[in-house]
Amino acid sequence: MVSCLFARNVYTYENIILALKSIGIERTEEELKELGRDIFRKKYELKKKFGFKFENLTLPKRFLKLPRPPGCSRKKELEEQLSCIERKEECEAL
Repeated sequence: MVSCLFARNVYTYENIILALKSIGIERTEEELKELGRDIFRKKYELKKKFGFKFENLTLPKRFLKLPRPPGCSRKKELEEQLSCIERKEECEAL
């Protein structure tokens, strides 16, 4: 459960559980993880409902302008990463 990339080490499960407990909400670490998975699934389902498709994504040209070692294709690498993310989201949305 990460609420902010800059605060990853602040929002530990222990701290979140203590914060919720202080306002009368009792949750376990496993309950928080399941809640996070449920939110992720619902977010993905909503994106699909509104027409989101990975195959419709286009990479900004600036992504392809970064210097790369000879023989490395930035476009191919990014497309492979998007494909991996797509498969992961479809599996986790089930």
